[in-house]
Amino acid sequence: MKKAILAVFFLLQLQAAAVWAYEFPQVTEYAEGELLIIMEQQSGVSRNSVQTIGTTYSGTKVDFEITPLLTAEDAGSFFQSTVVRSSSYSAGTTQTIALVKSETATTDELIEAAQNMANVTGYAKNYANYSHAMTSGNPSDNLWAQQWGTKLLGADLVWKSASGSEEVVVAVIDTGIMYDHEDLSSNVYTFSSSFGPELAGKHGFWYYYDKGRHEAGIGGGPTTGFSWNNIDQIGDVEGHGTHVAGIIGAAANNGRGVAGVAWNNVKLLAFNVYSPQYIGDSVSSFPIAYDSDVIKAIDQIIVLKKQGVNIRVANMSFGSWRNAVDQNKDPFGQAIKRLSDAGVIVVMSAGNEGENIDRPSSGRAGQKPYPASYKFANTITVGAVQQSAGSANYRAQYSNFGASIVDVMAPGSNIVSTVRYTPLLGASSERFSNTGYLAMNGTSMAAPMVAGTVALMSSIFPEKAASEIRSLVLGGANANMAGSGISTYGTVSAIGSYSKATGAQVPVQETPRVAESVGSPASGEGGGGGGCSATGSFLLLLPILAVPFISKRFKERMAA
Repeated sequence: MKKAILAVFFLLQLQAAAVWAYEFPQVTEYAEGELLIIMEQQSGVSRNSVQTIGTTYSGTKVDFEITPLLTAEDAGSFFQSTVVRSSSYSAGTTQTIALVKSETATTDELIEAAQNMANVTGYAKNYANYSHAMTSGNPSDNLWAQQWGTKLLGADLVWKSASGSEEVVVAVIDTGIMYDHEDLSSNVYTFSSSFGPELAGKHGFWYYYDKGRHEAGIGGGPTTGFSWNNIDQIGDVEGHGTHVAGIIGAAANNGRGVAGVAWNNVKLLAFNVYSPQYIGDSVSSFPIAYDSDVIKAIDQIIVLKKQGVNIRVANMSFGSWRNAVDQNKDPFGQAIKRLSDAGVIVVMSAGNEGENIDRPSSGRAGQKPYPASYKFANTITVGAVQQSAGSANYRAQYSNFGASIVDVMAPGSNIVSTVRYTPLLGASSERFSNTGYLAMNGTSMAAPMVAGTVALMSSIFPEKAASEIRSLVLGGANANMAGSGISTYGTVSAIGSYSKATGAQVPVQETPRVAESVGSPASGEGGGGGGCSATGSFLLLLPILAVPFISKRFKERMAA
């Protein structure tokens, strides 16, 4: 497809996916030559259409390609093949979120052109997102003794009374999920044949980079049998998403590993928006995701929700700092609003820079972390508390905070969960252990504690709407732990939320303590580099490293 200069768009800032190019240009915190826009509907534009349009800026003609990413409230959407959908705009829909791309124009030139386009109502650079992780009834799971965070939530106290009845689907927007992990496989979502033969048996979607942006179904052959000829069996490109998934919904009471907060009435649906980073033929560090691919995942979630998949919560453990935006004119923000409006609770990690988001340090003046700073009806932003009472407020030193942005805090340090057994690409930042379990630190770990609590409450109280579940989770928080000045509501409490719903008295809890070392799972034999240590002082979220390039060799491997 022809890609030329783009001239258009945006006031926003998003987060998601990886960038590639044949020429390996210098990398930035956003995809150069790309722009996200909110545009008024144009007749004849369909969901999968691509338009090459010409306009002018500063007297120079600019050609660009527009690809719609999200069409609001698409009731007519359907699956054509694995993940290739076709749809038309529903009646009354007037806005489209789209990606504008050019091979010759700079992003600044595209912004100048967009400012002269009457049908563009908002625009933003296509920003990169980084994970917010650093490494580092009692169920029969053999690592339960080390799960201090789940105990702090009082999830086990809830399980003694109720573990839910309705199966709840959690969308994990991340690096993917190792769907055949011993502690996850029974709780991973699997598409039925009703979605069509191409999707039957798949476990989610991967939006990956090659010569262009592509989509692939995830699963269902064994991840250990992966080769570049069967990219659908990658499962997880780095390990981070698998760790997040285990916190939410690792199989409980199965005699092995860890127990997820949501117990067993949960299904984990993978939306991988990350791609490996290459410099030449060598894998560089942690994968990144661009906002545009996160928007594509959001679109998919909304479609599936309308098709009857019981998606109640979406977890986003990633982000990056950008200039503060008007969320009503921001493409990424509006995409999240549509997900919130669809009745999906969006749980977002606050980030690991140790900043007061309400009053950031001078180096970040005028900036905010996104998507954490978006505030819509069904969003929850989460910071991290530490394992023991090292300070009066319990806030983990690395965690961002701020009562106007951070809704609740949750355990985020020394959290043991599931990871890949082996590395995928040999990058130093990959999260893996030959035990299948690893301890990690970060608000990336805190967010799924809350997403798991949302899923648990949704399963126990299936009749309650998203707004009611959100109120239970926030209203049941412990305001005396990391509350005043740190977060709006304090530290999340599953037993507090359950008690709020049932009127039962909240049991008095002591802060759970475990040994400083978590043993073999924390050691991450053979892996967990790039800041993935048990102590985990390195912050992956910093605007780090060279932003990604995917080599020609990788593109050849990925070519369909």
